Order: sequence, then structure tokens, then C-alpha cells
Amino acid sequence: MPVPPYLSKRRLLSGQPDIHSIMIAVNERNKKITLKVLRKRLKMNQAQFAEALGVLRTTVSAWENGVHKPSLSIEQVKILDELLGEVNLRFKDLHDDLAS
Repeated sequence: MPVPPYLSKRRLLSGQPDIHSIMIAVNERNKKITLKVLRKRLKMNQAQFAEALGVLRTTVSAWENGVHKPSLSIEQVKILDELLGEVNLRFKDLHDDLAS
């Protein structure tokens, strides 16, 4: 049986599917991205992304893990719009549940 392209080689060698790779592939196939995917496309770590939005790194982690949903100010929305533009994306490209 062929190996799906969304499974990492490292996880395949260990016999465990890489759930994060699966979720990223599924979301990208649906043309909707999460904050984590956006952050990775921007080549930012959580601390850099948090600094850009004026929040704590732990806040970004909580958003990405679905612990909390983002509640952004108008200024943060504008910054997020700029970040999306840097990778040729718009708000409509974001998944409704940013942690999915």
C-alpha cells in the first residue's frame, strides 16, 4: 500500500503517524490554514509570532493547541492582515477554527 505524502519519514520509521503532518495536509487540501500553518509559512517561531501580535508566547501556544480562541484587538487584526499578506493569504484563507 502506498504511503500517503502527509506522513513524515521519521514517524513512518517509528510506526506512528505524524498527526500534525496529517492535520496540516488536510487543512491545506481544504485550502484553509490554521495559525500554526501561517506561523510556519512566515518562518516564525511562537515567540516571534507572539511579539508581532503583542501577546505572550504561551498565548500563541494556547491558540494553536485549541486551549483558547484568539480574541484580537483591531490593531492585532491589522497586524494579522499584514502577516497574511506577506505569504499571499487573506482572512478567508484561515480555517474557522484556527487550532484545527
